[in-house]
Amino acid sequence: MDITISMIISLVNILLLVVLFIWLILRKSKHLMLNQLLKEEQATRHTEVKTTLATTNERLERELRREITESARGDRAEQAQSLTAFQGH
Repeated sequence: MDITISMIISLVNILLLVVLFIWLILRKSKHLMLNQLLKEEQATRHTEVKTTLATTNERLERELRREITESARGDRAEQAQSLTAFQGH
């Protein structure tokens, strides 16, 4: 009888260890899946930020080119007027 109780206690302990082991594996798997989802979300946000920055950069470049062109055009007109005034005297 004493051996039977010891065997039952041993089996219960083994069963508890197996359950605990399975729980730990599932917990780790869940943790790994959450980390993977977080990495994917970060990659998506990184891509969105890069796209937004590229779009903003292109718009700023266009505006800068336009302003430089307008400034150069104004400078040429002013120089032409100065040359005309100088030649007229």
